[in-house]
Amino acid sequence: HFAISYEMIICLENGQYRFNVYSHYSTTHIRIDINGITTAFRLHAMDAGYGTAGASIPLQLKRGDRVQVYGGYSADTSSDLEYHGLSIEKH
Repeated sequence: HFAISYEMIICLENGQYRFNVYSHYSTTHIRIDINGITTAFRLHAMDAGYGTAGASIPLQLKRGDRVQVYGGYSADTSSDLEYHGLSIEKH
């Protein structure tokens, strides 16, 4: 249902999709942009130590939509745009 590009995935079929994104840090953000516009943002903070943060985000996509997933430690900066797991389910 998707084509994988260098910094994004491209939707090949209209539909409702669930994006499951996971990160492992003490303070984590997860962001999903569609066609360059932030569509979903989640923040998870722990008191101390490390843990896993995750989000399950339903999105309605159209053919040709460009999806970029970001996530990582603490702040949304260019050096913190990593996530550790991504799965996509079509509903």
